[in-house]
Amino acid sequence: MGQDKALLQLLHKPAWQWVVEQLDAVASDVWLVRRPDQQPLAYERILFDLHPGEGPLAGMEIGLSRIDSQIAFVTGVD
Repeated sequence: MGQDKALLQLLHKPAWQWVVEQLDAVASDVWLVRRPDQQPLAYERILFDLHPGEGPLAGMEIGLSRIDSQIAFVTGVD
């Protein structure tokens, strides 16, 4: 797409906000993982990808390292 899909506006909210709101309803600890060069988001629980450019599985490493639970749900914003 050539642009940050997390920032795409859907009904006056960015895509990332829709995802966070849905997950907050069913999860106690929701984190977003971003590349360090991406625009900051107005969200306090953001982690930065340890291996930018190596794909989504590599990006999950930092997110999965934060969980204290035996169960995790991982999704893309797009």
